[in-house]
Amino acid sequence: MAIFFLSLYTASLAGLRRQLGLVGGDLRLSVDIPRLYRGIIEVGTVPNCAYWQSIVPVPRYIFAKEVEKLELGQELARRRVECAIDYTLSGNIERGVYTLLKAMRYQQAGLLLLEKEIAKDATMCNLYQSNSAFGYVEAYLEASTGSVRGTIEREYAELQRLTGQVVEMCGD
Repeated sequence: MAIFFLSLYTASLAGLRRQLGLVGGDLRLSVDIPRLYRGIIEVGTVPNCAYWQSIVPVPRYIFAKEVEKLELGQELARRRVECAIDYTLSGNIERGVYTLLKAMRYQQAGLLLLEKEIAKDATMCNLYQSNSAFGYVEAYLEASTGSVRGTIEREYAELQRLTGQVVEMCGD
């Protein structure tokens, strides 16, 4: 089972590298670490990656019903942003970028799910939580350059678009 997950992670990472146009490339110059650190401090404190807590809920997430999937997705997204910052500040840019993109994908999936649920029942708006990690994502974005920045910008723009739609549906 461990070999399966390692293979899946490696394949996902290879896909990210292709998406960024960096097959055989180097991401170390794509994120300005001192600038990221300053941006993180402006937002709050430097997050600490609780690695096991960021992966243990994944099997439950995969098999969860809508509301539980939404809640677990929010938790996974928050923890993945924390880990992305931690990995990047530690010098593992590739893993940091990959983890940040995963976090934003969990958020996007949650917002799409929430839109569907709100369309059926407006009281589901009470499940909407603004993403407190947006400040960290913006700091990461500001410290990024090149294809890394472009990829993060696209994912973040989509996340903002979906957030706006949910907020509009809920009348906030």
